Amino acid sequence: QTEVEMEVEVEAEAEVEVEGAGDTTDRADRAGRRLVRHRGLEVIELCVVPEARRFQVRAVIEDHADLPEEEFPDGMIANEAIRRIAEHSVGGERAGEPLFLAVGFLKPHLPFVSPSKYWDLHKGTNRVLQGRAPVGAPEFALHDSGELRAYQDVPDEGDFSPELASRLVRGYRACASFVDAQIGRVLNALEESGLAEDTIVVVWGDHGWHFNELGMWAKQTVYEQALRVPLIISGPGIEGRELSSFVELVDLFPTLAGLAGLEAPAGLDGRDLSGLLLDDREPIPVAPRAQYPRGDVMGRTIRTQTHRFTEWRRAEELLATELYSGLPSINEEQNLAEEDASSSVEFELQELLMRRFKL
Repeated sequence: QTEVEMEVEVEAEAEVEVEGAGDTTDRADRAGRRLVRHRGLEVIELCVVPEARRFQVRAVIEDHADLPEEEFPDGMIANEAIRRIAEHSVGGERAGEPLFLAVGFLKPHLPFVSPSKYWDLHKGTNRVLQGRAPVGAPEFALHDSGELRAYQDVPDEGDFSPELASRLVRGYRACASFVDAQIGRVLNALEESGLAEDTIVVVWGDHGWHFNELGMWAKQTVYEQALRVPLIISGPGIEGRELSSFVELVDLFPTLAGLAGLEAPAGLDGRDLSGLLLDDREPIPVAPRAQYPRGDVMGRTIRTQTHRFTEWRRAEELLATELYSGLPSINEEQNLAEEDASSSVEFELQELLMRRFKL
């Protein structure tokens, strides 16, 4: 059951000896990186990825095994975090300098590999959304789920079968539950160390995930589902509650500095949210921003309480705009840009976008 991953740099039309795979060789059809998965003496056959896809080839997209959690990478990461917490405490007191520990879990990133008990946990709960791309959206705002199609058991084109779609949802949920358990292990260790009452903890993710609600899977868009992330902050003086204020991930650095009583460096792009967390003092409102490229075209988006506005530019040339509205959440079914009724709103949001991106 041992699984080994090897990355191999290859040149176009080069024949490569894959280290650790015996006499197996792989002929690359273009320059790029191949990720080879080798189990025991069996090398899983690599799929052919269309030219438009990434330069990475992987094996199956979902797998689960009845193995101890500590044999999975995220279990090992949790173990290391627990070890370092234990090293930093003696008799319920901090030993040495204050600790900053960044614990980066891999899941629920692709591939969806988890212990079987978490796969079993989500049996029969995997309804798949049947969505479509927003009407009037420019072509380069969308993608064909290429990140998933690099895997051996995902078709190179066309819709996913109901069986595959359900398996993807279940695999994602299994991985999320697995990582949730590892976070719990780390937090339990923090409690047992006696340091929990004097420690700031942040749980966050770096991107969202499409589940076919817009006819797409994975991330790599500037739509709502790909941009919203979990963000949980606890620490001394912070009461447990849910806040609806718009924040950005660039706010984390100045916020941690504020909560720790440190002076943040000048010129940071984010805001210190410690006043909001400790005293319910609302920070200066902002329209969160994000961007993602499509080749030489850049998509930049902002989000207000009532709208999402996006521009697509090639250098200085404006190619397309998108405007979506709705409360309590943004409805991304119909692009309202260039409609007469939306012209004044679009003009205001375009000016706001330019200010937020300092263009």
